[in-house]
Amino acid sequence: MLHALSLLMIALLVAVSLYPLANKLRLPFSLLLVLAGMAAASIIDYFNFDIGLRWFHVHTIAITVLLPPLVFESALHMPWQQLKKGRA
Repeated sequence: MLHALSLLMIALLVAVSLYPLANKLRLPFSLLLVLAGMAAASIIDYFNFDIGLRWFHVHTIAITVLLPPLVFESALHMPWQQLKKGRA
């Protein structure tokens, strides 16, 4: 339990530190999160850590945990002019 909690805390610290970097580089925050997640997955696989995540959990996690914040962040930063243009 402590191992999983420490990995979660490290992931949260990385995510918080990526937000100013995204603003500085003028890249979408979600893009940096995806790249950090891919790097973290490679590191976890390289060191053979078992975090308890199995392939059948991925769909549930993606739909209930990852997708809603990404959709909200995209909708929050969408320009109104672009939304009006798409309506016509």
